[in-house]
Amino acid sequence: MKLSKNMLLVNTSIIVLSISLLLAFRLIDRSFPDVHVLAYPTVGGVVQGEQLEGQVVVTAEANKGYRFLGWVQNGQVVSEKATFSFKPSNEQTITANFQKYMAEIKLVASENLGGQVYGEGEFDFDEEITVIAEPKFGYVFEGWIKDGNIVSEHLDYSFVVKDDALLEARFKLDLKSQTLRISDGDYFLALVNKDTYLGRYAPTDLVSINKDMLKYPQWRYELREEAYTNLEKMWKSAKEDGVVLYIASAYRSYDTQSQVFNENVNRHGEIVANRSSARPGESEHQLGTAVDFVAHKNGRLMDFEGTPGALWLMENAHKYGFIMSYPKGKEEITGYIYEPWHYRYIGMDAAQECKEAGLTLVEYLMTKPQFFEKPAEYVNN
Repeated sequence: MKLSKNMLLVNTSIIVLSISLLLAFRLIDRSFPDVHVLAYPTVGGVVQGEQLEGQVVVTAEANKGYRFLGWVQNGQVVSEKATFSFKPSNEQTITANFQKYMAEIKLVASENLGGQVYGEGEFDFDEEITVIAEPKFGYVFEGWIKDGNIVSEHLDYSFVVKDDALLEARFKLDLKSQTLRISDGDYFLALVNKDTYLGRYAPTDLVSINKDMLKYPQWRYELREEAYTNLEKMWKSAKEDGVVLYIASAYRSYDTQSQVFNENVNRHGEIVANRSSARPGESEHQLGTAVDFVAHKNGRLMDFEGTPGALWLMENAHKYGFIMSYPKGKEEITGYIYEPWHYRYIGMDAAQECKEAGLTLVEYLMTKPQFFEKPAEYVNN
């Protein structure tokens, strides 16, 4: 076997090997066909060959920044393994094909879509790059996450590319620095609590609730159309199971909520009142997707816990897109006392996901995109 001069261009370390192989093959079998072992491109890697038991064994090893693609003979890939053996029948050339390694860096924003990310793409091995995270209004940046670990807490993160990577820019709501005004009350997953504000938002698709479903049929209660459609289905299903639910409250305007809250303040003081009722602009009832239930027409909200209706809703409400907003023992998270009578419509898929995750509604909504009005003086630093 005789190695071509081209092979000597691959790596100077092969020169000694070339001579030894030439001598060895001639001593073993002077009639053995010449095999030319090449690398393409020549800087892509090191190739070696030897005669072993009547076969030729070739080996390829990629240089830093390259990867081995395969062995090629007569324009055809004959093996994708770095070590390949064959029995030559005549003089021939076999080439190890290498490719310059381009690492793919992918960037994603956290599930809540609390900001933008910049800088993904394909890069050379050992290239230094910088990726950038930019939180949107109402959010702060927590850090860059790779394989579940924080690799940087800086908005601009520079690193040397070593391999493909997926980086997540994690953002969280900035609820403590200021009260955030919700820009879209029609959004079923809008986070409404003591740290956000609806202003004088009013739904435009309110429909009247069937009087048979009301605690006070002489009054008019309203709900947004999609929420009401699913409420009616839920009410009928409960009735088929022998449970009658009565609705004691549904949509409340900003002004109505202001009246309710002020009455509670007059009775109990503002601190106590705000544990069981929301300030105007902070109530889920203003969304037109929240309802309060009682067990019978003479029932009170405070007596609903443990009733057949309460138990049925805990088991089934999520199937119709409703979630209890203020569960037991979660006041530190929700900001309100346990209210087994208060349910909010968020859509069937979302309600199912929330239920399976075992999260309170406020915790679940924090994982979803939220949209707030940016004050005119706001500057994103």
